[in-house]
Amino acid sequence: MKPLLTTTQINKMLGFNLSVEFIENELGIKPELKSKTTVYWSAKDFTYLCYQMSQYVFGVREDYMYSKCEEEK
Repeated sequence: MKPLLTTTQINKMLGFNLSVEFIENELGIKPELKSKTTVYWSAKDFTYLCYQMSQYVFGVREDYMYSKCEEEK
């Protein structure tokens, strides 16, 4: 069986909370397994999740910077 991480474990490692919906819909990472109460992610996907988070944050930053430039015009 592949090493798995729960959403709670991921959140503890990051130091802040991500929802299952955010990981799936915004970061584009699909869970390895779902039970009635827990979602499991492949441990090998953790580094990709971190990469996707950084890209998401940079995108938000760019959008903010662009909107500020537009306001100044």
